[in-house]
Amino acid sequence: MEISASQAQLATSVASVVFSGVLVLVTFLYYRETKAHTEEMAESRKAEFKPVLKGTVELKLGLHNRFYIENTGKGAAHDVEAKWGFEHLGQEVDWAIPLVNPGQRHEFPLPFGEGVNSPTTHDGILSELEGTDGILYFEWTCEDGLGNEIEESETIDVVRMVEARSGGEFVMKDEQREIRKELEDVTSAIEDVSDELSEQGSGIRETEAVKKELQKMGVATQEELAMATGLSRRRIAGITFGLKKAGIADYEEPEDGYWVHSESSNKKVEWIGY
Repeated sequence: MEISASQAQLATSVASVVFSGVLVLVTFLYYRETKAHTEEMAESRKAEFKPVLKGTVELKLGLHNRFYIENTGKGAAHDVEAKWGFEHLGQEVDWAIPLVNPGQRHEFPLPFGEGVNSPTTHDGILSELEGTDGILYFEWTCEDGLGNEIEESETIDVVRMVEARSGGEFVMKDEQREIRKELEDVTSAIEDVSDELSEQGSGIRETEAVKKELQKMGVATQEELAMATGLSRRRIAGITFGLKKAGIADYEEPEDGYWVHSESSNKKVEWIGY
């Protein structure tokens, strides 16, 4: 069957239209994917440079409540302006700083007004905020590293936070007592070991002194060794008893069997040697 020129032309036109449609579709899909990827990269880059200033009330030295501002974000905060306070007091603190780097924090007293000796302990703060909601507001603006302006605000329930800490004081005190008791036990054990080592060292020095004098004399009584070393006769009796057990000294056993008795003070001790 022969194809006429008009049929061929029609087929060519249809193919051209189909190809154009496919090309438009492919172009649209590519544009959509590229746009989505570009937006994702822009958001990721924005998040990477975004600073986040966080206000918290924390304990300092385990006793004093202080207000802290910390940059918990990944990016630096430029041209920071912040304000905070208790609404019921009508007192507001204004603060500005050129730069707050990631992880950097600044410390402030709680805003109870100028000229006031601000309370910092749990009881002092709860007394100052009695009859109020105890809400501290914190608002701030800054620019990120890309020049984007950021503005955020938050509130902190100071009363609830301090009450929770105050309620936990008794638990903390019990834990502290347990820790203190354990530390005292450890310290006592260390002191006992130290005393024992000291006594052992002293005993070794005394034994060496008796051995030296006995070796020099050859034969000596307990009294003579006591005078030569400055040790007590009972200490000499104990040391010479040990020397006899070691086989480097000898003496005649007393009839009553008690070498430490005063009756044995004139008994002769003989150096045998190693």
